[in-house]
Amino acid sequence: QVGSVQSNTFLVPFSSPSITTSTPRYMWVESSTDNVITITGSNFGNLPSSLNVTLTNIDTRHDVSCPLISIITNHTMISCTLPSNHLPPGSYYVSVSICGNSSYSVTSYLHTWNRPQHLSASSPPSSGGRVT
Repeated sequence: QVGSVQSNTFLVPFSSPSITTSTPRYMWVESSTDNVITITGSNFGNLPSSLNVTLTNIDTRHDVSCPLISIITNHTMISCTLPSNHLPPGSYYVSVSICGNSSYSVTSYLHTWNRPQHLSASSPPSSGGRVT
């Protein structure tokens, strides 16, 4: 409505987003670098502000939302950038929604874990050998 003039309301239908793949499928949870997930599919649109990428832990069902989404190719490829230590180790379903219209992909998973740490070594061999 503008002043006393009533405007018409109409809905614009669109198809739900669909995920084909997400990469990487396996990822170290880094403490000092951002982690980027690339998602390929269809019907993602061209406005990152209308998108939501959610990673749902398979065991706990805890959702983690992606704080930074970028369009790589309009409608078909997006990226999700997770700050360091944002995603706990585990296995996740990847889902995309646009304006509340969701697509949950049962074929797209992400598995994360902490990178092994070297705590100490005593008398390591100078060449060859075994370090435990």
